[in-house]
Amino acid sequence: MRGLRTGWRRIVRAEVVAGPAIAIGVVVAGLSFVVEAPLEADGLTLGLLAALATVATFLFGVLLAFTIERTRLRLSTVHDLIRRGDANLLAIHQLVAVFPDRTADIRARIDAQLIAQIDHRLDAFPRSTATFLELSGAVIGLEPRTPQQETAYYHLLQQTNDMSMSRALMEAAIGQSMSRLEWTSLLLLLGVMLSIIVELPKGSIVAAAVAGVLSATLVTLMMLLRKLDRLLWHERASIWEPQARLFRHLDLLPYVPRTVIDAGRFVPTGRVRVVDYTSTAPDGSGKVVTETDFP
Repeated sequence: MRGLRTGWRRIVRAEVVAGPAIAIGVVVAGLSFVVEAPLEADGLTLGLLAALATVATFLFGVLLAFTIERTRLRLSTVHDLIRRGDANLLAIHQLVAVFPDRTADIRARIDAQLIAQIDHRLDAFPRSTATFLELSGAVIGLEPRTPQQETAYYHLLQQTNDMSMSRALMEAAIGQSMSRLEWTSLLLLLGVMLSIIVELPKGSIVAAAVAGVLSATLVTLMMLLRKLDRLLWHERASIWEPQARLFRHLDLLPYVPRTVIDAGRFVPTGRVRVVDYTSTAPDGSGKVVTETDFP
């Protein structure tokens, strides 16, 4: 039972795509081949069914295209803001070197900030605000005593202020996820289209195969939209790999959840801090971190 819940959760979160799409494609192909009742038996004429298919296809296509484009732009904005925040942290890491008595403390807070962002995931990004406030408070609390420190302090304040604005923009972008109404509309239209696809072939093997492929493609597009909405699309190249490089630039070991590695969303190399969460939804309150060597 637990395995079924885990599998269903992975499907809902769009962590797996091929399996559900192929399964639905096979089911639709099988039903379309088996169903051989004449169209008139349901009180529908071929012309009416074709009209319904045209309307459903138009509505589904327009709504899906618009929604994919909007979520893609949102994801691109989030990725850009993440990279900007990483650049700010790297700059703070370098600038704080002129404050030898506070260098270790500030750099430890940078590590804590990155860890908090990973623990809470992108969809719960605002929960990492506390560690950011601790980091920014420590930077603002620096006391420059030399001209070099004053110059560095000025730039540190600029970096902190830029991070604050980036976080505000990121929280706004993350909050613009798809509403239940949008998902309901798309799922209803998808259901209508799959029903029409099942009805059309009427026992033809070739048509049934085409119906299965078409159905699998439609489901794949919906899963793609789910990935975009949950900010998971291209996360390996856009999030995990750049973040691993950032950790190493900061002279730190990369910090990666084991679930991310096991799901193939990131392939680590070298020595990495692997975190196992003791709760279903990682909130940073209970976890075990181990240093692991990867080839």
